[in-house]
Amino acid sequence: NWQESSGKSTRNITSNRKAWLMDIIMTVFFGIFGLSLLILVHELGHYTAARLCAVQVETFSIGFGKKIWGFTHNGINYQVSWFLLGGYCKMKGEMFKPDFTEEDFKKAKEEKGSFLASTSLKKIFIVAAGPLANLLFALIIFSIIAIVGFTFETSGTKIILQPEYAMEGDNITTAAMDAGLKTGDKICAINGKDMEHFNDIYDVVSRSQGKELLFRIRRGDDVLRLPVTPQEVPGEYVSRIGIYPWDDPVIALVKEGSPGAAAGLEAGDILLTINGNPIEHTTAFFYILSGKPDRLDIAYSRSGVKQNTVMLLSWTEETGIETGIRFKRLQFRSPKYNLFTALIRGAEQTIEVLGLIVQSFAILFRVGVKDVSDVVAGPIRITQMVGQQAVSGFSK
Repeated sequence: NWQESSGKSTRNITSNRKAWLMDIIMTVFFGIFGLSLLILVHELGHYTAARLCAVQVETFSIGFGKKIWGFTHNGINYQVSWFLLGGYCKMKGEMFKPDFTEEDFKKAKEEKGSFLASTSLKKIFIVAAGPLANLLFALIIFSIIAIVGFTFETSGTKIILQPEYAMEGDNITTAAMDAGLKTGDKICAINGKDMEHFNDIYDVVSRSQGKELLFRIRRGDDVLRLPVTPQEVPGEYVSRIGIYPWDDPVIALVKEGSPGAAAGLEAGDILLTINGNPIEHTTAFFYILSGKPDRLDIAYSRSGVKQNTVMLLSWTEETGIETGIRFKRLQFRSPKYNLFTALIRGAEQTIEVLGLIVQSFAILFRVGVKDVSDVVAGPIRITQMVGQQAVSGFSK
């Protein structure tokens, strides 16, 4: 009855808040761990280069602030400090005191093992070794992934035109609509390159602002070729053509204790209608949720039999609307490579990412940025992003 459903809905709110809090804790933990690992590799680069150039390393610390634990070996203080969001490699003659005089500077330049006493080329090598270590680390990680392979979730190449399901806060792009694409079209190739999944489409489009691309699409039994020019989206600094991926509304998972579970929905169910509106794809489902309804009258199919249920929802600023439903998506398995080929793939992907970074800076300078904080992240935001990616990976 309604009272029973209402009671379940209240318990769902409590459960959702606990899950939200746990996500925050895990995000912070993995974020700090991930960023600390990147900084450790960076500082190891400086450390290794300094040792190779006979520059005395005085302290190598994981973290900042007061020392928690450490030891001394060959005149180097190795330590772990309280604030783990970073680290440093302190070299002899690297830091100047406020009252450092010209005589002190001259003395430091002549002191054996001092950073200042090194040649210009050695100084450049030591300074550059940190970023180079990060690039080498990226190459190693990409190569390992290429050897092991991985499974990832994505959508197919069937599309939905964004303007037909524009939600509050969306930046509307009409390039696809203007070019003649329609909802339900399948994008088969772009500029002669086959598109296997939606990630392929995104990769090409996002980097092609202002460039005319030739799309080969399938519409029913017809094959069409249409030129499409991606547009830059204000505030996003990447190109879009105004499409969403088409995902069938097949439920893959229902979280225990969620509104979806309270409504009796199960994995494998196919949504048919919500509040009388046909649900052909998941975008239609999320479009209805954007209106913040408190009740959904759902018709769905289970093993070919049509059934009906009611889902009671609640909306909060903290968690938004949580249904507990996760929809089925396509799964792709990347190929596995031998060691030699994996190293080449790792190098290619490292160079590609480096190129994207350079391209991103070029875009920032070209279009101008009103607020740098919108596009440039500091340690806190990097920690958040690393943590979110890690939590997302573990949850799948």
